[in-house]
Amino acid sequence: MGILISRVISGSIGEQLGWRAVFIMSGVISACFGLLLYRFLPHNKPTNTLPYFRLITSMWGLVKQHTILRQSALIGALWFAAFNAMWATLALHVSKPPFSYDAQQIGLFGIIAMSGIVGAKLSGKWVPKFGSYRILIVSMTLIIVGFIIAALFADRLWGLALGIILIDLGVFSGQVANQVRIFSIDPAAQSRINAVYMLFYYSGATLGSAIGVKIISQFNWFFVCVFCAAITGLGLLYHCFKRN
Repeated sequence: MGILISRVISGSIGEQLGWRAVFIMSGVISACFGLLLYRFLPHNKPTNTLPYFRLITSMWGLVKQHTILRQSALIGALWFAAFNAMWATLALHVSKPPFSYDAQQIGLFGIIAMSGIVGAKLSGKWVPKFGSYRILIVSMTLIIVGFIIAALFADRLWGLALGIILIDLGVFSGQVANQVRIFSIDPAAQSRINAVYMLFYYSGATLGSAIGVKIISQFNWFFVCVFCAAITGLGLLYHCFKRN
């Protein structure tokens, strides 16, 4: 919810007070939460006695050891690259005709994306029943269909809205299914496993954003959607042919 609501809030503040105000507000909120966490988080004694540097380097061993972790991290990185390429370029697309939206109006797309929360909730219920493998297939298919709709109806608000809904449903439901898979690998190493997964996940996000902006600057929104659908499709194919 924080990721999505922040788009709405930052759009409004950016439109009324300018983009610098968004960064100032973010810094103040982060500092406040840092103080609260320092004050109220419990001081748990770690059960693992390895030095910190050894803990960090041991994560590479987890990548080599666990096939499911490698697969989950890779497909997660691919669809999150697509997800962030879309969000990094959406504002550029809808700020031009026929939409010509301002920052506040663009931020309201975050409300549409709240559908992703529904996807996460449903995925949490369905993973025990249908298994992560099937849920991930459905999730990536929803993402691909969402990008196809967003590409074909790029100049229609309803088309963009429907595409974003499907993309967010797929991303957040897939995220739940993926994390269920990796957390079942080794309960004693869940923090390190999650760290590996998130490193891949946000590396994908960074690359996706950079590539998406490059594509829209050279071509247009349609080709951004094609790129996003293609890399998500690669993740789906890899998932299907490397089943574990």
